[in-house]
Amino acid sequence: MVSILFVDDNLDRIRSIKSTLPEDKVKIEYVTTKNEALSKFVNKIYDLAIIDIMLPDNLDAQNPNQKAGIELIQSFDRRGTNPPNYIIGVTSDEETFSEYEEFFNNRLFPIIKWSPTDNFAWKDKIKNNIEYLYSVKYKNKRNLNVDIAIVTAVEDEFNAVKNCYENWEELNIVNDPGTYFLTYSTSKRGKKYSIVLSLIPEIGLTSASNLTTKIINKFSPKKVFMVGICGGIKGIVKLGDLIIANTTWDYGSGKIKPVNGKDGHYYEFEPSPHQISINPNFTNLKFSTDSIMEEIIRNWNSRHVDKLMYPKIHIGPMPSGSSVICDEAIFKEIIKPQHRKCLGLDMETYGVYYACTNSSNSPIEFLSIKSVSDFADEEKNDDYHEFCCYLSASFLKKCIDNELV
Repeated sequence: MVSILFVDDNLDRIRSIKSTLPEDKVKIEYVTTKNEALSKFVNKIYDLAIIDIMLPDNLDAQNPNQKAGIELIQSFDRRGTNPPNYIIGVTSDEETFSEYEEFFNNRLFPIIKWSPTDNFAWKDKIKNNIEYLYSVKYKNKRNLNVDIAIVTAVEDEFNAVKNCYENWEELNIVNDPGTYFLTYSTSKRGKKYSIVLSLIPEIGLTSASNLTTKIINKFSPKKVFMVGICGGIKGIVKLGDLIIANTTWDYGSGKIKPVNGKDGHYYEFEPSPHQISINPNFTNLKFSTDSIMEEIIRNWNSRHVDKLMYPKIHIGPMPSGSSVICDEAIFKEIIKPQHRKCLGLDMETYGVYYACTNSSNSPIEFLSIKSVSDFADEEKNDDYHEFCCYLSASFLKKCIDNELV
């Protein structure tokens, strides 16, 4: 979608121009004053701004400022605002059009003289600009570099991340049916980040590795994170606890061989795990995030007095596999012997880590942060899904905000 901000106090003109735009290619917002527009440009980068020359400075203004739109455009030269990628000036006044036509021409931006009765001149000009912006954004530009990629496995995890940020824009990539959303964020110290969020089409190692590889090739992220839910090891972690996977492997990797023993013929599994570890800098998160966890839990408990949670953070091994484990005996017999300090397990983390470590791009930092929603046994239910998705997504956001990851 081409993101458009109308800055205009003439609602009839907004409706008139909007009716000419291709609905499947544009996402429209509007404000009616200069100060409202300035607030919008602080928080978001728009593809196109359609700016009226004469409009009120603020909602309390009795009369329009004769050159508010010009002042708004000039403000883009100052720090603290995000200028749109393209600008179209608009006015219904002949004298205003003549006075500021050179101003726009010097900046290579068009200005249109809008008329409710004669729309042919301005209609084609706007339509052509929209088509060009859409083409640049989606047809001719195959790759968009971002700072951070966040991978999720199920819709609840995906929505939890979306709820942490605003101004998401869906990316429609040619010949790719994948789900990609883009937004921008600023850390507490003023560092700006571009973030792409995606949802794995199917749970499992193969799908996770394939999607992560596509994200790396299309968006070249510097960091890749995964958040969501996982199974935990009863007696070591508690429901709701947060696991940061410092090491992972495919617990199903190995050899199954037949054995003829005194108890008859049976099969024996010989594991052959290939372990992948995170950047050592991330191992300090357990000791630098106490205040973050306290804030997240305080926010949750204030809104869920009937379901108070007090989770802890664990950093340790979390292997992955392609099957849902619903039997504690399987973990004890097959998975635990592979690493005595195993904290939990999931179905995707190893796929994400593998794709990152085997990428041909520059070294990528990666991390999986998951909250325990069950104990990998037959007593699975969804009672903790909402909290676990909220916790893992919120924890990652606050770590990004505080530049801890």
